[in-house]
Amino acid sequence: MTNETAPFGSDSAGAGQPELITILKPDADIRATHEGLISPRVDTASLQAVLDAHDAVAQPLFGLSEERLRAQLDELGALVVPAASAESPETAEPGERPQELAVPDLAQYYRVTAPADRLEELAADLRAQDLVEAAYVKPAASPPQDLRSRERMASINDMQPDAADAPPATPIFTDRQIYLNAAPAGVDAKLAWVVPGGSGQGVRIIDCEWGWRFTHEDLLNNQGGVVAGTASTDTNHGTAVLGVISADRNAAGATGIAPDAVVSASSFRDQSSSVAIKAAADKLKAGDIILLEIHRPGPNAPTPLQGQLGFIAIEWWPDDFAAIRYAVAKGIVVVEAAGNGSQNLDAAIYSTAPAGFPAGWTNPFNPANPSSGAVLVGAGAPPPGTHGRDHGPDRSRLGFSNYGARVDAQGWGREVTTTGYGDLQGGGNADLWYTDTFSGTSSASPIVVGALASVQGVLRARGRRRLSSPDARRLVRSSGSPQQDAPGMPASQRIGMRPNLRALIPQAARFAARSGDFDGDGRAEILVSSPWGVGLLQQSGATMTAPTMAPNGTRFGGWLLNTADNLLGPVADFDGDGRAEVLVCSPWGLGIWEKAGASMGAPMMAPNGTRFGGWLLNTADNSFGPAADFDGDGRAEVLVTSPWGVGILEQAGSTMAAPMMAPNGTRFGGWLLNTADNAFGPVGDFDGDGKVEILVSSPWGVGVLRQNGSTFDVVMMAPNGTRFGGWLLNTADNSFGPVGDFDGDGRAEILVTSPWGVGVLKLAGNTFAAPMMAPNGTRFGGWLLNTADNEFALARDLDGDRRAELLVTSPWGVGILKQNGATLTAPMMAPNGTRFGGWLLNTADNRLGSARDYDADGRAEILVTSPWGVGILKQNGATLTAPMMAPNGTRFGGWLLNTADNDFGHGV
Repeated sequence: MTNETAPFGSDSAGAGQPELITILKPDADIRATHEGLISPRVDTASLQAVLDAHDAVAQPLFGLSEERLRAQLDELGALVVPAASAESPETAEPGERPQELAVPDLAQYYRVTAPADRLEELAADLRAQDLVEAAYVKPAASPPQDLRSRERMASINDMQPDAADAPPATPIFTDRQIYLNAAPAGVDAKLAWVVPGGSGQGVRIIDCEWGWRFTHEDLLNNQGGVVAGTASTDTNHGTAVLGVISADRNAAGATGIAPDAVVSASSFRDQSSSVAIKAAADKLKAGDIILLEIHRPGPNAPTPLQGQLGFIAIEWWPDDFAAIRYAVAKGIVVVEAAGNGSQNLDAAIYSTAPAGFPAGWTNPFNPANPSSGAVLVGAGAPPPGTHGRDHGPDRSRLGFSNYGARVDAQGWGREVTTTGYGDLQGGGNADLWYTDTFSGTSSASPIVVGALASVQGVLRARGRRRLSSPDARRLVRSSGSPQQDAPGMPASQRIGMRPNLRALIPQAARFAARSGDFDGDGRAEILVSSPWGVGLLQQSGATMTAPTMAPNGTRFGGWLLNTADNLLGPVADFDGDGRAEVLVCSPWGLGIWEKAGASMGAPMMAPNGTRFGGWLLNTADNSFGPAADFDGDGRAEVLVTSPWGVGILEQAGSTMAAPMMAPNGTRFGGWLLNTADNAFGPVGDFDGDGKVEILVSSPWGVGVLRQNGSTFDVVMMAPNGTRFGGWLLNTADNSFGPVGDFDGDGRAEILVTSPWGVGVLKLAGNTFAAPMMAPNGTRFGGWLLNTADNEFALARDLDGDRRAELLVTSPWGVGILKQNGATLTAPMMAPNGTRFGGWLLNTADNRLGSARDYDADGRAEILVTSPWGVGILKQNGATLTAPMMAPNGTRFGGWLLNTADNDFGHGV
């Protein structure tokens, strides 16, 4: 493929050609007809005369009539704002869709077709018309792949197929797909595959670009073909992208990160990029994913000396921004290549509106402005030595990658092994081609898509609400393998972290933290795992000890330890002896571990196929947790869900009993059970009766379930649209948890967040009250609330007053929030760069996600890890202290600390 921006197809309607977009004023009520533009309210003769003079035709950009487009937005329930501005009304109601999810009025956008050499002149003439809000020419776009870097001045993705015939049987190439491996080198897809849903089951993805080869031998399963537009005959790029995400899991070739996700395509060949995006969104549902494999020359125009630099992400153009916002408002995760332009997206030039942009346009690359909501992906270097080549330090920015505060995450930008091109395996049949060197933000973006598809599959399997696009942005920005410095390309040139599914899945699914009092001494220990094995760490003054540790291959009773496929947690007291045990599952079956001196025992273990009463164990589709005392007998039970239904399992000696189980379709009072869309948790004693209840949510609304013998009672249930005090319930964008006794009355309350703001929900008979709620922009003391980037990590009693406080983090720093009547206070807050004793706070790479009483003083402390090491943080008035901290390389007894591969099970 050559370094051109010429169209991949011959149809001039595609994104590979310059396009003239005009935005008409919303109050003009203009309609496009066969006779031209008309309006019942204004005179359109002058506007139509300009079009006629240039032999031009204006048609609704998004295909449907103006009435149908607005009806579609009404049906979506999106908060529509004028296309001339991305801002949202300041009067949005609690639970409604403000800044991040508001959608520009798509009915105002028109595509004007005219001879290519007259587009700029026509745009200028249109801008002089009173009825025109904006008119701009979009330059031709191309895949973010075959562009020259400033450093090497050499093309990427210009691989030529090996002329030698392919062998009779394609070898297995997964050993060359190092990006599948454990972090930090890879995204740990192999671990995700052993977690129910972790290979992307039930997730649909649409790749938006030009051409694909759906007949490839490794793309025969779970492929949906081209669902919008007409594909180009140049198929290598799209084929390579598909292989990264969803190459078939078989005994040949490559394997995708999410091989069970269903992948389809929407082509830019004969559609405007914005049209292709909306067409894709109309084929998908909330929780599905759109990938945008495209970039376009920005205001830093390329020159012959630079090669083709200056390319940027397409959200910078108003119509593409609008289409992305439409998809995001539908609950779809949009992943967008940042582009291969070597550009600093923080540069001032990107805040200057080009001629013809709407007057209210703001730069979407500036995080202070309204965001498209898409996950923006940069390109990082693979580990040195991959395929015998070195592109710089692992996870450092590659020279061609765009960078800046807007970029959310990175993937491998070099040495990606996948389908297509033919330089790894070639021959005369392109259906057998594979490459070892797919590159660019083109290769980085599908790696991030694959990781997010894995997370979405796990959430679906566990009956949890799937991530929205803003959720996904927050997740990949708060967890992963950190970016590294390279000569001339410091980590301050942000491309973000590389996803790490070992951390992303627990954080997204809110798996229970793996801290508990395993030995009954009144202090919590930390269960830690690594590729070597497992250990229990216990605070001992300013350091840790490891009273228990064992390598993989050890048998705990009959259980064979293998941290590559053993999923640990939740932790709870399952047998009522006052000590914590850990539930563990694997592809073999289920077990419970308990501390037994310097080792672990397995008092309960059972292979798949075992029946616990009526429940048939199958760890391939059973999801376990949360765990709590649902029946009030002083022992924890575990909630289990499957595609069949739901159950509660309790330890009964060396096996499990199932005192409660029910198939999908069962009605608990008025609640209709459906584990395909019911999300179970968080849990807490919401009514103060000594038994733990379960919050359940669905696309319909919410309920509180309470175990009653062999069934559930419904304590409360309410449909979306219900007002709890001033809070408007909307499970499409409300996130529930963490849970804690925020007001000290002995009952648990639920923190709820939305794009509008935050609230506390309290069970009040058969409904909820909202004793505290506040919109974004509120200051709690000095803390500025912004749920777009505030992460409410946990709720624990951090100061010993028998009330739970909230730990909150943001790109600015960290705070502790405390309920005070109808508001929150911030008794402690500190910016990044603060030292807590010796610990340097940096929320970009500090993981603060687990808190227990590690020193037996009656207060919870916070476990924190970073690329430097580990610490324990303790509230001390208006600050935190660090009574324990240790760098990587420290030995806690026999345990060698390495936070790059040690998993501390952070969670709520």
